[in-house]
Amino acid sequence: MADEFRALRAEIVEDLLRGTAVPMDRANRILGYDLSRWHLAVVVWTAATNPAEPISLRTAATQTLSAAGCTSTLVLPVGAQRVWAWGSRTSTPPEPVAPSAVPPAPVAPQAPPAPGVRIAVGMAGSGVEGFRRSHRQAAEAARVGVLSTRETSAFCYQDLDIVAMLSSDLPAAREFVGRELGDLAGCTEAATAVRHTLKRYLDFDRSLARTAADLHVARNTVAYRVQRAEQLRGRPLTVRRLHLHAALVLAEEFGDVILRPDPSLD
Repeated sequence: MADEFRALRAEIVEDLLRGTAVPMDRANRILGYDLSRWHLAVVVWTAATNPAEPISLRTAATQTLSAAGCTSTLVLPVGAQRVWAWGSRTSTPPEPVAPSAVPPAPVAPQAPPAPGVRIAVGMAGSGVEGFRRSHRQAAEAARVGVLSTRETSAFCYQDLDIVAMLSSDLPAAREFVGRELGDLAGCTEAATAVRHTLKRYLDFDRSLARTAADLHVARNTVAYRVQRAEQLRGRPLTVRRLHLHAALVLAEEFGDVILRPDPSLD
């Protein structure tokens, strides 16, 4: 009976996510969750190579939603290594709170999840459409998180929306990065340092002083690396500046995943 009820709950959630018409009173009753409220979705997962206990996934989901101010939760295991979850509140949208491993947090940080647990968070949305959209965003943030080379446990869609959109076609994104960065797309430690410096330089609106302070290096070091970046790229920073910045953002998020040649072309 318990298995049948879990299967029914999963079926209703799948129907809601697909946009299939579902009687709201029946869905609310079976899910034990009010779909008319504000929602925040999370996707929690663990790597197959070093899996965390399933209870750790549920705990991470509920703690994340509670920290966001949610007063009701819906948790749905998807296999042994992934959990979908939603939290809701009535009057104001839930506000995601990043774990302390991901500074800066919007408000006071929560404790980091158990080792091996990763969390992706969507943006708050209202009603059934908000339920769907927040989950879609969390799933996209999770896709980025699975590929990301950053040492972090949480991935918030509001911080990764551009990365998610630009990487939806990974082979095309890989080709774009290689075309925009040229030899700056190298996988060496030196190329990585130059790329990171250039990205921060563009982040800070080409301020040598602010970039140097952020990286804790001398201004001359920043100036040298920026000049070196232009040499490696083979054209001035002012050429296709938006494209350059986007390529640097992708390279920083995905590292070798997007910098190395597509293995399917070998």
